[in-house]
Amino acid sequence: MYSHIKKMALLYVIAIFFISLDRFAKMYFFQNFTKVVPINHFLSLQYAENPYISFSLPVPISFIKYATLLLGIILVFVFIKFYKKNNTLLNFSLFSLILGSFSNIVDRFKYGFVIDYINLKFFTIFNIADSLIFISIILLSYHIYTIDKKKEKGYTKQMIK
Repeated sequence: MYSHIKKMALLYVIAIFFISLDRFAKMYFFQNFTKVVPINHFLSLQYAENPYISFSLPVPISFIKYATLLLGIILVFVFIKFYKKNNTLLNFSLFSLILGSFSNIVDRFKYGFVIDYINLKFFTIFNIADSLIFISIILLSYHIYTIDKKKEKGYTKQMIK
């Protein structure tokens, strides 16, 4: 039990660190929006405004603003409902998903768009919160996949945590 608490505390600190870094980078690039920091031929750091949702899909901005807030609130309730003392993967992925989502929601309400700053030249421009959301979705998918596999092997509900 104590080992699980230490593991969860470390993972939460890591997630909070990355979201703090994301918020700092967003403030920095918002204030220095003309500055481009080249890393290599494929990667640079630069300011970009994304008023739309993933992959810049054109959805009305007022709808996005409140829909993302509602989804963020739902995520908090899901986290509370499904928090399991011994399920590090589920807890960390839900916590990271909430942090990443709320970092982008703050941008939507404060600026009317999400600030992106990591530019992969031939792909897209995104931010750390987007990366955390993406990684969280992959971890949640893996968690669901492993639960399905355990159910196929005949484990009981009490055995699946």
